[in-house]
Amino acid sequence: TALSLQTVKISRDEIVLKGLFGRAAVAWSGVESIHVSQLHSARKAGGVPAPHRVMKTLVIEGGGASLRIMEPPYASTKKEILAALLENAPDAHKPRIEVASKEWLSYL
Repeated sequence: TALSLQTVKISRDEIVLKGLFGRAAVAWSGVESIHVSQLHSARKAGGVPAPHRVMKTLVIEGGGASLRIMEPPYASTKKEILAALLENAPDAHKPRIEVASKEWLSYL
């Protein structure tokens, strides 16, 4: 993704994330969780501190690693990542990817 200088490689064997702080990989056989996490910052709304969503990350956990795929600037890039995940994932993980896809692509 452009903002975090990440690259994601998705194959039938594993998901590899390379970024500023090195490389991390999770084998499909070790995937335990696929979900969306939201990062918030504080801002004032009407003089009252309120959370403001800054970014959504797609989180893939397993095998002692946690891959955090930062939200790319274009929805088309998100769709490419999600399509590659669905194409390469074992059938057991596809329902979790579909649920995470809806949340990652939503504007809320």
